[in-house]
Formats: sequence, structure tokens, C-alpha cells
Amino acid sequence: MNIKVSLLVVLSLILLNSCVMLYNTQDIRNTINSNVDQTNRNYSKVKADYEQKNKIFETLKSSIISLKDPSFKVISDEKVAFDSAYQNLTKTKEDINRCQQQFEQLVIGKSKIKSNEPEWDKLKQIKSDMTLSTSQLNGLGESYTSRSNSLVGAINNSHYKRLNKSTFSSQMQKNIGELKNSLLEVNGQFKLFDNEMRKAYMNKQINDSTYQSKKEIAAKILVELNIMEAAAKRLVALESKFQRRNNKNDEIWIGENTETNALMKKIESKIDVIKKAQLEFRSLSNALKPKTE
Repeated sequence: MNIKVSLLVVLSLILLNSCVMLYNTQDIRNTINSNVDQTNRNYSKVKADYEQKNKIFETLKSSIISLKDPSFKVISDEKVAFDSAYQNLTKTKEDINRCQQQFEQLVIGKSKIKSNEPEWDKLKQIKSDMTLSTSQLNGLGESYTSRSNSLVGAINNSHYKRLNKSTFSSQMQKNIGELKNSLLEVNGQFKLFDNEMRKAYMNKQINDSTYQSKKEIAAKILVELNIMEAAAKRLVALESKFQRRNNKNDEIWIGENTETNALMKKIESKIDVIKKAQLEFRSLSNALKPKTE
């Protein structure tokens, strides 16, 4: 009877030992590492996309006069959603990397983990967390792509447009250069007319009354010249301001509610001032031309 009992105990112990499960840590490591590597590769593409879109948005934002303007608010709302999608994806990627770190800490000095060891349940939890995060990552990736496309769409469908800075700058400098040359020509013409008028008076070719009348015209011309010179100086200052503001940018943003658009309007107003002054100058200079009595 005692022999039978002993045999039953031995058989029970053998059965219990045969039910012990185990994980080979290197096999799990290989699976986790492969999962993490794929996650990081995919994330690096997302990060590059995010940095590119974020730079575009921040460059536009720095050009905006009123951030509360409805035209920009549509874009900024899309950017908030875009940021949130990226942050959620980043957090999940970090959770997967954290699972890898927890695994490595858990299996230090172990080539196998058995189901009857205290590390078993922790290992199962790590695997469960990684599986969950990996499945979530797929959905978050689709959400990020959707938000990225929505942000680009909002910008492209807005009235804000990008221009090559060097092209815009070159055209602006060309216009200012032409105005400067025109101003020099006008000054030269005025000096010539003024000298001819004085010579005509000294040579008794015009009388006192005519001379005084032409001196009044000359004074009016000087006023117009001063207006043109002041406007030209302001143009140079505006151009310098533009260069300082955009010295690090390859592209600029234009459209209502942008700094560049406001600058363009100021430049155009100064050009209009110069053109009006030029027309007045031509009219006055014709009256200034000395006539022999």
C-alpha cells in the first residue's frame, strides 16, 4: 500500500514538471527587436514628414499679421489636429521602445524563462503591451497621414501663396534701381533748366516778372523732388527691412494678412508717390524752360 502511494506521488510530480512552459529569451528578443526596428524605420519617415510640414506652417505663421484672421484660423486648427496625431503616434512608438527596455531588464542573465518563475507573468505583460501598442500604431499611422494631408490641403486651398524669395527680391531691387536712376535724371534736368533760366535772366533774355514767375515754378519743382527723394529713401528702407526679415528663408508668403503683402502695399504706395511727383515735375519743368523774348 505504501509503495502504491509513493508511486502516485512520483507520477504526480513528473506530470507537474512536464506542464512547465518556457520561453527562449533569444527568440523573444529577436521578435521584439524586429518589431522595434520596423517601428523606428516607419517612425523616421513620419518624423521627416512632420518636420517638413511643421516648417512650412511655422514659416507661414511668422508671416501672418493677425493669427485670429479666419483665413489663417482654418489652417491653425488643422495644425492642432496634425500635432495631436503626431504626438499620439510618438507616444505609442515610445511605449514600444519602453517594452523592449523592460524586456532586456527582465531577462538579464537568463537564457530561458519558465512558467513557474516570477518573471513569467511580467514577460507575458510585456508581450501583451507590445502587441497592443503595435496594433494601435497602425491606426495612428493612418490618422496621422489623414491629418497631414488635411493640413496641406488647408494651406493649398487658402489665399496664402509661396514665392521664391530671390526672385521677389531681385524684382524689388530692380524697381528701386530704376526709380533711383529716374530720380537722378530728374535732378539733372532740373539743374539744367534752372541754370538756363538764370543765364537767360542775366543775359536779359527774360524780364524780372518772367524770372520771378519761373523761380516760383522752380520752388514747386524742388518740393516735388524732395517728395520723390523721401519716397525713394523709404523704398530702400522697406527693402532692407524685407531682407532682414527673410534672410534665412528661401521662400516667402504673400496674400492678404501677411507681412510681405503689407510691405508690398507700402512699396506700391511709395512708387505711386514718385510717379505722381514725376508727372508734376514734367508739367512744371515745361513751364520752367526759358523762352527768349
